[in-house]
Amino acid sequence: MKYELKDTVRFFHINAYISTLLTIICTSVLLYAIITRTPTEMQRYRIFLLNHSIASLILSILFVLCQPIPDSTFSQTGRPPEDSGISCVVLGPVVRYFPPFVNHFLTSAFVGVLLYIIISIPLSFVFRYFAVCRRQQITTLVSKKVCFHLFP
Repeated sequence: MKYELKDTVRFFHINAYISTLLTIICTSVLLYAIITRTPTEMQRYRIFLLNHSIASLILSILFVLCQPIPDSTFSQTGRPPEDSGISCVVLGPVVRYFPPFVNHFLTSAFVGVLLYIIISIPLSFVFRYFAVCRRQQITTLVSKKVCFHLFP
């Protein structure tokens, strides 16, 4: 059975909607558990858990809006040797229903939130290290009224 590009894109759209629905449900349950059921030992770490969970929820919503598909065509294989020849084609509802400015903004937001999630994972490990091994420094840091920036 030979699949055409239309079949692949259709399967990708179905996968995007199903995975986003499951992600929204599971992340909502996780957010509820973090907010209401966090033990007192993890109260300080709760902020990082909430941060990562909310960013994951935003990413899943942006994913269903953008639905980027890696694509490589014959015309792209004639690129210079240092170029990969693979481009990312956005085929989601963003292309059909939003003007180009909003389309570009949502696609850029998708990439930004994805990179933010990747960067926030090591940040949580650094916090865990200080919380476990250097409690005095983390207590001093938490006791100060410091406004942390949103993006590292």
